[in-house]
Amino acid sequence: MDDGGAQDNQPYFSTGEVTNKEVLLMQQVFKQNFDLDSSLRVGDGHYKGILIRRKDCSKFLDLVQPYVSQVDGMKRKLKISRF
Repeated sequence: MDDGGAQDNQPYFSTGEVTNKEVLLMQQVFKQNFDLDSSLRVGDGHYKGILIRRKDCSKFLDLVQPYVSQVDGMKRKLKISRF
């Protein structure tokens, strides 16, 4: 649960140590399994993260809230008012 957070009130996953091919696969899995649309954060020609689209923020929070709310130190990672 630690590689990510919120940027401009949007959840993101850091993927700095993952290959571009694996990042694209993760993005597909988010769409296929959870119907979450996302965009890619790019830096130095490498995908650095996956940003969940604003329109799917509530859906994402519904999915992760049962897990994040169990760990006080993780709530700060998603500085989104719902927690």
